[in-house]
Amino acid sequence: MDSLVYSLWALLPSFCNYPVDTVESFADLGRILCGVLQTQAETHGIICASLNILIQQNKEVVEGKEVPTNDASPAMQRATARYDSQHAAANLKVLRLCAPKLLDVLSRIFHECSKDDGGSLQVIKNLRWLAGYSITLHR
Repeated sequence: MDSLVYSLWALLPSFCNYPVDTVESFADLGRILCGVLQTQAETHGIICASLNILIQQNKEVVEGKEVPTNDASPAMQRATARYDSQHAAANLKVLRLCAPKLLDVLSRIFHECSKDDGGSLQVIKNLRWLAGYSITLHR
């Protein structure tokens, strides 16, 4: 059963590639991610990678960086066609609302672990940028 649950969580990074429902669904997902991060250590890497993808892609669209579509699959081309700076800005606004709680949970995890094998440091950096925080992390 644990293997099946992990396999389902392993799909999360794919769902974070230019999702079109971030504004409508991330508040609920953010609460779920916080709970899972606190209870299922094996998902840290997956969740951190997913959050990094979501934040970075939206940030790049807002900054006017071109979304690569030349070698993209038809599904990726359809998804990126819906992304414009207004859509990405709205996504970042929703992510910004969830950032303090995610930052709190991930900072605690980072401080409790002897090594960062789940990518929490990079996502903490992205969440700090998103939330507008200037926090120095010390172990």
